[in-house]
Amino acid sequence: MESSQIFGIRNISSILFIPKERQQIMQAGLLPKNVIQDIIEKDILKNKIEEDAVAVDNKT
Repeated sequence: MESSQIFGIRNISSILFIPKERQQIMQAGLLPKNVIQDIIEKDILKNKIEEDAVAVDNKT
């Protein structure tokens, strides 16, 4: 089975974000650059920053 079939991608303008420790995020359709940046900053990097902060707190 093709990866596109597994994830339900039906056309070329689908983006699958796969965060390391969270549920994947599927965005279908053509997205403007600022929307992609927002998804990365708010949904992916935000959690990475929070995880790093917890790791620092646990070391002290």
